[in-house]
Amino acid sequence: MQWFTSGAERKCLITKYDDTLGWYLILEKQTDSINSAFGQRLKSNLLFMALSLAACILVTTLVFHNYNQRMVTVENTDELTGLANRRLFAKQYASFMHRHRQQPKTLFLFDVDHFKQINDSYGHVFGNAILSMVASEVRSVIGENGIAARWGGDEFFGVLALSPRQAEELFATLMQRLNSEEKDSRYRVTISVGLAEINSKLNVEQITKKADKALYCSKQNGRNQITQCESI
Repeated sequence: MQWFTSGAERKCLITKYDDTLGWYLILEKQTDSINSAFGQRLKSNLLFMALSLAACILVTTLVFHNYNQRMVTVENTDELTGLANRRLFAKQYASFMHRHRQQPKTLFLFDVDHFKQINDSYGHVFGNAILSMVASEVRSVIGENGIAARWGGDEFFGVLALSPRQAEELFATLMQRLNSEEKDSRYRVTISVGLAEINSKLNVEQITKKADKALYCSKQNGRNQITQCESI
């Protein structure tokens, strides 16, 4: 087999000697069409491989992005209630204060009254359902007025772009909704609340201590009530 070029064409020459006839059989074949078809097939395969590789890279990138997003959510969100945890609240607090720097602001702390008794009497599954329900109501009542987080156990905290008096009215609404007849009839949920007005002279730890003191007063005075730190 020999290859040669004739003008602009590339050809293949095949020769074979026939002993019977004493002849040389010569076959000439133009290979441009074969080469063209092979080239087209090669280009198609390379294009398919490139697109497949790009698709794999895209899918892998999306998978890792979604995984990272889930990890961020897990790290910053309380699994049971879906509220922010203390880590996320610390990040959100500064930006919240900046956005609402011209408005009155109140920090709140509250817990579910006699929560240990709920767990002991009805079990932890029911207790968890109570916490989830409380978190849902808190989220609904607060709306765009602030941010809420789970402190731990049956304790919740957060900040509102409201004055202490307005915050007290908001929590009165929350308490009424939690104790509504529409809720589970096995247990009427009540909460004790402590409020502290935020001012620029105190940092978040100091304000939290004031709200915690107000919460303690609510519990000492019979629970199921709201106490403002300024009224102590």
